[in-house]
Amino acid sequence: MNRIFFALIFASKVWAGEVLDPNQAYTAEQKNAVTYEAEFDLVFTPPSGSQDVRVWLPVPPSNAAQKLANYRTDPKPDTDAAEPLYGNRLVSFHFEKPLGGQTIHQSFRITTHELFWHLDPDQAQVISEWPTSFAPFLRSEDKVVVDENTRALAREIVGDEANPILQARKITDYVMASLNYSHTTCSLEASSKWALEKKTGHCSDYHGLTTALARSVGIPARVTYGVNPLPKSSPSHCKNEMFFAGYGWVSFDVSETQQFVKKIQADPSMSAQEREKKVAMVMDRFYSGYRDNTWYQSSSGTNFDFVPKTAAGTPPLVRTAYIEADGVPLKDPDPGNPEEKEFAWMTVVKFSPDQAVTYPFK
Repeated sequence: MNRIFFALIFASKVWAGEVLDPNQAYTAEQKNAVTYEAEFDLVFTPPSGSQDVRVWLPVPPSNAAQKLANYRTDPKPDTDAAEPLYGNRLVSFHFEKPLGGQTIHQSFRITTHELFWHLDPDQAQVISEWPTSFAPFLRSEDKVVVDENTRALAREIVGDEANPILQARKITDYVMASLNYSHTTCSLEASSKWALEKKTGHCSDYHGLTTALARSVGIPARVTYGVNPLPKSSPSHCKNEMFFAGYGWVSFDVSETQQFVKKIQADPSMSAQEREKKVAMVMDRFYSGYRDNTWYQSSSGTNFDFVPKTAAGTPPLVRTAYIEADGVPLKDPDPGNPEEKEFAWMTVVKFSPDQAVTYPFK
C-alpha cells in the first residue's frame, strides 16, 4: 500500500526522541566557507506618470548555513519586517511620483559554505502524522499545486516505495527525465502546472514541480530562492528543499544537476567509461543532499503575503525584487532569455569573494 499521499496534520509530536520542527537549524556538514563582499543595486524605471511606486526586496537570512553582516540600503527602507508565514525578512520602499530611473543600493557581507547532508536511505524515518507547523510545506498553492492530478502522478512515480528518501530520488529522477531547461519558455513563478503542461521551464519550474510532487506523497517541501554571486546574466537561482526526520531540511538543485549531467554525457574529451563514472559521482552527491558555496539563500517558501501587503494580491514568489507601480506589478525580467530586449527593472551586482571559487556544476 502506498504511504501518505497528503499527510494528516496534528499537534506537535516527538518522533524517535526528536522534536519535529520546520524551524530547526540546518544539520549538514559544512566545508569550504567563502565570504563575499556584495554590492547589489536594483535599477528600475516606473511607467511615466506613476503616482505611487512600491518596492520589496528580500534580505538574506543568517542561519546555520550562512551569515549576513553589515546589511545597508540607500535609501533607507520604509519598513523592515519578517512576513508571518515563513519568516522571510523583507525591506520595502515607497516612491511618490518618481521621475525617470530609480536606484536602490544594497551592500552587505555574506559567508556561505558547501553543505553535505550524507542522506542514508537505511536511516530514513517514515512520518505518518506531521505537526501542524509543517502545514505550510504540505499545502497546495496557486503555483505549487497539490491536487488529485498531482497526487495521482506522484503515486505513479513512487509506486510501492514507502521510504521517503527513496521516494525523493524517484521524484527528482522523474523531473530531470521529463523537463527541458529553457529561459525562453518558462513561468518564472515556480509553477508546477506550467512544468507539467509545457515540459520545459526555468529553475523555478523544476523546483516548483519537485515541491508539488514531494508534498503529494507527504514529504514537506519548499522552493528556496537565492543568488549565485558569480558573473552570469541573471544572478537569481532557486533550489528545492525537502524535510526528512533525522536530517531536517535538505537541499537539492534539480535543474543544475540535470544540466551538468547532460554536459558530461556530451563531452567528447572523455571516454564512455569516464563519462559514466563522472555522472555517477555527480548523482551520488545530488542524492546525498548537497548545497554549493557559490549560492546564498535570500528567501524560502512561496505564495506568502508581503509586509506591507501588496496591492495586486499575494505574489507567487520574490526572486530579487518585487515592484508595483500604482498597484500593478512591473514585469519580472529574465536577462538569461536572449529573446528579451526590454526590462522594467534590472539588478547590477558586484561580488568580491575572499578566495577563488569554482562553480561546482561545470
